[in-house]
Amino acid sequence: MNSLKKASGTFKGLAGECMFRLVKKNSILTHFQPKEHAKKQLREIYNVEQIKFLMDNWDTIDAIDIEEPKIYEIKTKSCNYGNYKIRMMANCHNTLKKANNLGIKPILAKIKLEEDWLYLIIESDYLKIQKELDIIVPTKYNKPYSKILS
Repeated sequence: MNSLKKASGTFKGLAGECMFRLVKKNSILTHFQPKEHAKKQLREIYNVEQIKFLMDNWDTIDAIDIEEPKIYEIKTKSCNYGNYKIRMMANCHNTLKKANNLGIKPILAKIKLEEDWLYLIIESDYLKIQKELDIIVPTKYNKPYSKILS
């Protein structure tokens, strides 16, 4: 029998994003909705500069709130991992900081996979917990990004 909790990489992350959306009905998952279609919904809450930022960073942002100016970075982990530092690429870190500067609140949503198909979502204000993260600065050994940690 296979276990989602033992899966690694993108699949578990995408599954976590879908689990997040089941609970957060007022959000858009950027991996599953085209930018142009979402733009109409965003106009009600976000200003022109914020919408441009969201469109420019669509592939970096995991979820966007459609009731108040908030974006989410979603991380999925199994309950048996214990205490761990969440890893994040510098590009994502910089995007979340820039969102805050534009008046969009960045939130880190941790999806914790438990036994028997149960899961827990823990939301944290990104700016308050960013020191607890492992920010990865691009090197020649990992995926290159145009921006570095600022």
